[in-house]
Amino acid sequence: MQYFHSEDGLAVTFKGLKSPANISDTYTYQGSSGSHIGGALQFEGDYKGPLEFVQSMMRINERPPQQDIDASRPIMALIERRLESTCGIANLSSNVKERCQGVECPPLTPP
Repeated sequence: MQYFHSEDGLAVTFKGLKSPANISDTYTYQGSSGSHIGGALQFEGDYKGPLEFVQSMMRINERPPQQDIDASRPIMALIERRLESTCGIANLSSNVKERCQGVECPPLTPP
């Protein structure tokens, strides 16, 4: 797992400059060799406060192979359930809005 933190810019508001304009904490994860598991978990927000939770398998200029999607989606769901129970984030997994473009994402069966 790797972790990246970034903050950028100043937001110009009616009450003056606010910092940071954007903040992002990103955790990337990869399964063992040949597992086809991988993704990025991000918490993004700004000076206003509320964070957005994002999990992705996005790649630049290419779709992830279906085999990677099939292996990674159950892990993503597990991460969401663990965040709910360990960090006390109520209803996280039930409020996740999944977007799959140009790939197959059949319903996941609960563990």
